[in-house]
Amino acid sequence: MDTIVAPITPLIPSAVIVVRISGENLERLLPFFSIDRFVPRKATFCRYIGSEISDDILLTFFKAPFSYTGEDVLEVSFHGNPIIVSSFIKDLYTLGVRYAMPGEFTKRAFLNGKIDLSQAEAVAEIINSKSKYSVQFSYGLLSGGLTKRIDEIISTLIDIGSVIEAFIEFPEDDLDIESLNGIFIKVDSILDAVNNLTKHYDILNNFKDGFTVVIAGKPNVGKSSLLNFLISHERSIVSDIPGTTRDYITEYADLEGIPIKLIDTAGIRISSDRIEALGIEKAKQLIDNADLVIALFDASSFDEDDRYLLEYTSNKNRVLFLNKKDLLTDYPIDYDLSFSLKYSMDLDKIIPFLKDRLLPKESDKLGLDVMINDRHRYLFNNFIVHLNKIKEALKIGDLDIAAFELSESLNILYEITGEHYTEDILNNIFDRFCIGK
Repeated sequence: MDTIVAPITPLIPSAVIVVRISGENLERLLPFFSIDRFVPRKATFCRYIGSEISDDILLTFFKAPFSYTGEDVLEVSFHGNPIIVSSFIKDLYTLGVRYAMPGEFTKRAFLNGKIDLSQAEAVAEIINSKSKYSVQFSYGLLSGGLTKRIDEIISTLIDIGSVIEAFIEFPEDDLDIESLNGIFIKVDSILDAVNNLTKHYDILNNFKDGFTVVIAGKPNVGKSSLLNFLISHERSIVSDIPGTTRDYITEYADLEGIPIKLIDTAGIRISSDRIEALGIEKAKQLIDNADLVIALFDASSFDEDDRYLLEYTSNKNRVLFLNKKDLLTDYPIDYDLSFSLKYSMDLDKIIPFLKDRLLPKESDKLGLDVMINDRHRYLFNNFIVHLNKIKEALKIGDLDIAAFELSESLNILYEITGEHYTEDILNNIFDRFCIGK
């Protein structure tokens, strides 16, 4: 492969800008530095002697295959002026070095066997993660958690295939019921393992892109005040006039590491105002699609509008909050939490309560240690289809079809890890990476 170069830190004025070079015969770059050789795995302080600019630098050399890409890699730390770095890269062009494409360093790591394809995807997932939990799950993917599970499934499928092929080769030995039951048990165990991965996709995706949390309630219960509290600044207009919010407002917030898309909706009530009614219908649509609904009530009153909201959200994932706790006496319904936004009473309980509702329970944590992405879910869903076809073929005694479906199942797993791939697959994955990674 040819030699490539790109900054691996932002090319903006900063303390340090680091440039990575990967390829063969990097010794030809030595004339640009005030040293006579590169010492592997040792940081060397020296000088960059360019055609136009010089700079004091810190240089680190990684000899193939002990590098990120599996090739010879040179990482050079410059003073953080983009002019210096641009001059250096321009000098490298004279030696036939070219600028790296997005994700090309990681692509080379995959092609050179340093990581598999799912681990390569995890690099981008970690970079783009919006919460500490998403980083944690993505790291499980990077460290080979998904690969380990797939390897276990592949091993079981190969065992199943060996039994099926044995009976195909020796048809006079009928497939006895014990062998057949053993195959069914193994296929079902694989289905359980894959279903466990795919069923957590939506939860994991929420940790990556944010949970949709809708604040709903009749007018003037404090929805906008609650939004402002949760995002820590005034975003919504707070007014005593009912129906102030006629459309919805969306803001993004971080609940102690959990990303949420917070939506303040129009007050839900019976209204003759055509514009307000449109806002109410939209609020109901948002409630239907929310990951969590905060049903907010006024602690000083309970009426038909409140009862309607209670009934409309009864089958939703919701919490029942009472605002205006200072006015609370007896309330006709059970609720989860009460507070006063106006007088700052018990506000410290709101975020921990919401966080507890959004975090998975202990019983759901199995399978959440590895992040799967859209590509993985699509392939796993196809994989499940082929596994079920194996069972159907075995039930009617068609071993050839069972063997074919098993082969197709294995090919899907190999596509996830990258043992089987096309250039289109690689381009689709790595084109979404940032330059320098």
